[in-house]
Amino acid sequence: MISTMETHKDCNITYRMMVSGKPQYTRMTVRKSSDRSHFIIGIENVDAEIKKEKQHLKELKTEKELARRDDLTGVKNKTAYRELEASVQGNIDNGLDYLNFALVVCDSNNLKLINDTKGHAAGDEYIRASAALLCGIFSHSPVFRVGGDEFVVFLRGNDYSARHELMEKLRGQMLENLKTNGGAVLASGMAEYLPESDSFVSEIFERADKDMYDDKARLKALEG
Repeated sequence: MISTMETHKDCNITYRMMVSGKPQYTRMTVRKSSDRSHFIIGIENVDAEIKKEKQHLKELKTEKELARRDDLTGVKNKTAYRELEASVQGNIDNGLDYLNFALVVCDSNNLKLINDTKGHAAGDEYIRASAALLCGIFSHSPVFRVGGDEFVVFLRGNDYSARHELMEKLRGQMLENLKTNGGAVLASGMAEYLPESDSFVSEIFERADKDMYDDKARLKALEG
């Protein structure tokens, strides 16, 4: 603080101290006297101010998180996916060595039929069940609802390493759900980031989307 005062007229520092066994925020303000031969020191209790500011920041963070959360399912929404896509694209554009990742694109089958025959409440429950199923299988990766019945999973870390096994598990579960006529049925497709050839995240998405439509055709054939 003394070294700072050599080049500044005043300075302040906010710190936390224990008062009667409880933490309290205090601000010390130091100013030079008019003759510049003394320091004028003021001590101020700013506990309420700091706590109010922290609460405000917490509320802002919560608000931002809610803005990126899908109300129906609780997974991340399209806004959050677009932000992730932009971040990943930025790293690719800048030539940064990006982590290995893959995209899984999913589409809930027969949602329109369920809405038309059982009502939108049943349709909403079907979408929630679809999201829960994806979160259960891809437990280490963020799941995004990007459309009415469309989901994207950003596979990374352990889920990326086990991506083929997890896709087999997902598709196996879909066959079981079709067989027993119970649980959500989703068509799914996966594509990996290929650094030697991929310049855009959209290229990876398109490959996964095509794979998903191929899977949808297989499921439709099984439904008869």
